[in-house]
Amino acid sequence: MSEFENMSGPELVRAFNEMANSAIGQELRARPVTRFADTESGRKRCSALAGSIKAREQGLGREDSGCALKKPVAAATLESSPGLRRSPPRSGDVQSQQQDRTAQSAIMQQFKTKPHKLRGKLLARLHASIGTPVSVPVLVRAVYGNGSGNAGALKMVLRGLQLSIKKDNLPYELLKSKVEGEISYGLFNKA
Repeated sequence: MSEFENMSGPELVRAFNEMANSAIGQELRARPVTRFADTESGRKRCSALAGSIKAREQGLGREDSGCALKKPVAAATLESSPGLRRSPPRSGDVQSQQQDRTAQSAIMQQFKTKPHKLRGKLLARLHASIGTPVSVPVLVRAVYGNGSGNAGALKMVLRGLQLSIKKDNLPYELLKSKVEGEISYGLFNKA
C-alpha cells in the first residue's frame, strides 16, 4: 500500500507539487499541476515521481555515480536497432540545403508568391518532387496542415497555380494523373 493511497484529489495535487518544486523534482524537470483527471491517475503520478526522486537521492541515473542517464541509453538503442539507424552525414549536406533554398526562392519569385501563402506551400511541395506526381492527400497536408483542408479547397489553389503558369508563360506544366488509384498532381518542366 503506497503512501498516497488514502489521499484525496487536492491532497494529491499538494503532495505532487511539493515534490515537483523540490530541488530534485526541478532537476527531474517535474512540472507542478493544478489538478489530476481522477484520483487514481493522481496516485500513479505521485508514486512515479516519488520513485524517481528516491532513485535520484540514491544516486541512480546520475553520470557521476557511474550510471548513465537515460538519453545516452536511448541513443545507443537507436543505433543498435536495424530499422532506426541514423544515416551518416553526407558530404556537402550544407551545400545541398543551400542550393535547395536558392532553387525554392527562385521558383517562388517566378510564380510571384511567398512560402507562407497557400500557393507558396503547394508550390514548395510540388517543386520538392518536380517531375513526379504527388497524391492529393499529401498535397492537402502540405498546404493546410494535418487536420484541416480538403480536396475541394486544394483544387482552387491548384487552379491559381495553373493560371499563373499560363498568364506568365512559365516553363512548367501542372499535370493531373492517377497513381495507384489516387488522383495526383505533378509539376513538370516543359519539354
